[in-house]
Amino acid sequence: MSKKFLSLALAFFMLLAILPPTIIVSAQDWDYDEILENNLKVFNSNPTDAASLDFYTFPLRLSNITGYEKEVADLASLVTANAKNNYEKAKAINDWVAKNIYYDYDKLEYIKEEYDPEYSYSILTTLETKRNVCAGYTNVTVAMLRCVGIPAKYISGTAKSGGRHAWTEAYVDGRWMIIDTTWNSGNKYEKGIYKKGINRDKYFDISMEEFSRDHKYDDYIDTAGVNIGSRDIVLYLYDLKSLKRMTVPDCVTFIGDFAFYQCRSLANITISDNVTSIGNKAFNECEALTNIKWPKSLVSIGIGTFTGCTSLTEITMPDSLVSIGPYAFDGCTSLTKIKMPDSLVSIGNGAFTGCTSLTEITMPDSLVSIGNAAFDQCGLTSINWPSGVDSIGDYMFWKCENLESVTIPNTVVSIGYAAFYQCESLKSITIPDSVTSIGDYAFLKCGNLAAIYGKKGSYAEKYAKDNKIKFIDSLAGDDSVDDDDDPIIPDDPKDDDDDDDPIIEPDDPKDDDDDDDPIIEPDDPKDDDDDPLLDPSLATADEWARESIRSAIDKGIVPKEIQGDYTKIITRAEFCRMTVMFVEYWLEMTVEEIFVEFVDDILKEFGVTREDVMFTDTNDQYILIAYILGITNGTGDGKFTPNGMIDRQQAATMLARLCELFGVDISDAPDSGFADLQTADAWAIEGINFCYEYWIMLGTGDNKFSPKETYTRQQSIMTFDRIG
Repeated sequence: MSKKFLSLALAFFMLLAILPPTIIVSAQDWDYDEILENNLKVFNSNPTDAASLDFYTFPLRLSNITGYEKEVADLASLVTANAKNNYEKAKAINDWVAKNIYYDYDKLEYIKEEYDPEYSYSILTTLETKRNVCAGYTNVTVAMLRCVGIPAKYISGTAKSGGRHAWTEAYVDGRWMIIDTTWNSGNKYEKGIYKKGINRDKYFDISMEEFSRDHKYDDYIDTAGVNIGSRDIVLYLYDLKSLKRMTVPDCVTFIGDFAFYQCRSLANITISDNVTSIGNKAFNECEALTNIKWPKSLVSIGIGTFTGCTSLTEITMPDSLVSIGPYAFDGCTSLTKIKMPDSLVSIGNGAFTGCTSLTEITMPDSLVSIGNAAFDQCGLTSINWPSGVDSIGDYMFWKCENLESVTIPNTVVSIGYAAFYQCESLKSITIPDSVTSIGDYAFLKCGNLAAIYGKKGSYAEKYAKDNKIKFIDSLAGDDSVDDDDDPIIPDDPKDDDDDDDPIIEPDDPKDDDDDDDPIIEPDDPKDDDDDPLLDPSLATADEWARESIRSAIDKGIVPKEIQGDYTKIITRAEFCRMTVMFVEYWLEMTVEEIFVEFVDDILKEFGVTREDVMFTDTNDQYILIAYILGITNGTGDGKFTPNGMIDRQQAATMLARLCELFGVDISDAPDSGFADLQTADAWAIEGINFCYEYWIMLGTGDNKFSPKETYTRQQSIMTFDRIG
């Protein structure tokens, strides 16, 4: 195959990769009959009882709204002033929203890169700016309908184009009907310009048969074989500061993500027994929450669900509960006691991190999985480890300074990295002979640990001797640490005597600083879950980035050294290495093969060797390849500055040059229209325009690209994943 043909072929596939997904979705993927059946099943399950209808007139609030803002209520009243009945009111609200709100393509691109629920979906911001994405359209529509007494719901699903979508259901004249104000609106806001479009009525009170041709409801989705609810109603009550007490009615089976996020005055909540799942961050930072009436049918608690609920004191979980998500009760500093049911199977990473007042916890033997750092920095004094969990994970009891006793059953085979780090009150521990692995620094800074008890000849004995901790045969009761009279004191972590490798204090699992500590928290080898949100190796990444990071790692384009600390600023060397690893991935070649097939030929044409063009401050072969292929340049005086930080305009330029290498014309991209484009260096504008046009890099909000802001590892990984 000729290099020219290869470049053309790669250019074709590159373009396919970077086109928006909505362009390449095939209509053949849309099974109309199946979708209609699903939609009817969902729609026909809508409640019509008085309690449910009353609930759906409850104030819908996101972002900066507090209670019913007068301007929202006044606007709804004004818009419906001439309507004679509820149907006409609904139609008037539909027409006003479709006519006056513009679809914000700039915001759409921003929220794909930086998920921000407050910025993205605010009702007042939508009304003030006259623009938003479908969630904003729907929130305004629902709020205005409720302001005039019409029960209304926020519904989420999928559009035929392949993208996520939201629309409204309203209860009018004794029946529920569908309203999609987004698709009824022809207005666009793009690159800072408002463009008036042609509005229509097609998606007002549309039949389900017609609606199902391009809309699919989310409900009735099976996850791991479990149906998540007969009617999954997301309660978007974000930042309702005046809410102090709430009763969730029987019509609700699922409390969605961010449902009561930052409802700081909410003290008491009664949840219907029909609720089976509580979503991610649903009660995050509900600081006044003291009393929860748990639903008897609750199966799962999501990620960060009760994080920062600092007034919660005791929890008795229902007998139906199966899983507690990562960081579910992180920072619940007043929590003193937890009783877990026998139904519980899994506890996620960091589930009770920072529960400094938690002194008592009962864990059932039904548990089979407890994530890393689950009880990090808790106030626990004693622990009976459940027999069903065969490993005590990394950082499990990190800095549990009050922990005095631990009972480990003989089903445990491993104790993780820094598992009992700085448990200063721990005086002794019995480790069964079933344990065959103890991680580094497992008992570091346990200053009062006088002895490890265990069976003679076991791994525990070896570990004790290797770490100069007194070992006592739990059967014979004899001291078998060694033959000398050395005091049994753990090594000073800064003491480098007799050892060429200094002991370095392990990283704090919450430490995201930019230090170069060589100790990296290992992946949990037992974690086979395909959900990137539950992967402990991705714990340092923001939620919006995890799926792309997992995808890029699977492709083999993420260097090992940056698989962690994902919010850290990426260096020039790291970005170059990922660039060349992407070339390896696309060409299915190794670095050396790339040298032989491409780079050495280029060097021969100029009559130089690899050594002749090597930078003076690095001999990294990946940097050399990127330089020779024209993807990057040095920083002057023969230097590359590998540890220098990369900014957004440099990243865009290198990504554009990478695509150009594969035959893509980067010169014809239209002006991106960013308001701050003039702040970019002249050499970077072409790359910025190209990356924006093909959705490789997006804006940072407010129609800005922020050319000279730094670029993080997770942002970098996402851009490469979009290309490939």
